[in-house]
Amino acid sequence: MARLFGIALTLAAARAKTGGKPPDGWTSDDCDDWVHTTCFNGEEYSEDYDLDEDFSFVELFADAPTPPGKCGLCGHGSKDSVQKPSDCITCDDDGYIVYYVHGDGTGFCVDEDTEKYLFATLRFVFDPEDRKLWNCPGSPWYKEEDENSEDEPPSDAEPTESLTYEPTYQPSDGEGDATDEPTVEPTKEDQPTDKPSDGGGDDAICPFPLEPIDGTDCPEKIDKDDCADEDLRPGMTCRARDGQCGTDPELDNCAYDDKVRDVYRVKD
Repeated sequence: MARLFGIALTLAAARAKTGGKPPDGWTSDDCDDWVHTTCFNGEEYSEDYDLDEDFSFVELFADAPTPPGKCGLCGHGSKDSVQKPSDCITCDDDGYIVYYVHGDGTGFCVDEDTEKYLFATLRFVFDPEDRKLWNCPGSPWYKEEDENSEDEPPSDAEPTESLTYEPTYQPSDGEGDATDEPTVEPTKEDQPTDKPSDGGGDDAICPFPLEPIDGTDCPEKIDKDDCADEDLRPGMTCRARDGQCGTDPELDNCAYDDKVRDVYRVKD
């Protein structure tokens, strides 16, 4: 186990010396020199593929369910330098994936069972961010570059209309009408209610607080035919109309004018 752990450290550090990043001045135009289609073919491998005397592919895969598979693309380097089983960018065999072991996003092509074996053996899952810097066609992370970057619009581009928020109502400057009228008409609920009505309805203003008369104590004559009458005084009686002043429109407590009415007395 200690030997395999040493292999894991050697493997992880194999290209970590450069961080897996492209060299200075590298661009996607250089991909043909760094990514290749002639790669490890999945046939039996030997010590010729070992990274150095301290790392053995043969030993690493000795107990693996399956050997490493064939690369589809390999990199990143000269053609002769990326012919090892761990130099795969993509896999040629169905059901195989790249188990990353290098900072540039290369690794072994393995099936699901061997992927689990490598994790149990190496004890790490590597997903290097630097691989995205190698932006070459065919790579799983390849992103086509636009001629004009979204962050840097072309210098000859026409300026686009800037959308800004402007309120639809502007207050007056005190010298004349406002620049715009309010766009929302006030509703009935917005209208003030603290004004005398014609005597009917629950929005009427009554001059005094009222109390309903007991049905057994109805007067022969009612003092006022409207409980909103401003001439009412404490102790006087009145007829409440349509629930005005918060009265009960269904009180029907006293007979008056040949009908049953809602009759109240002004509180003392």
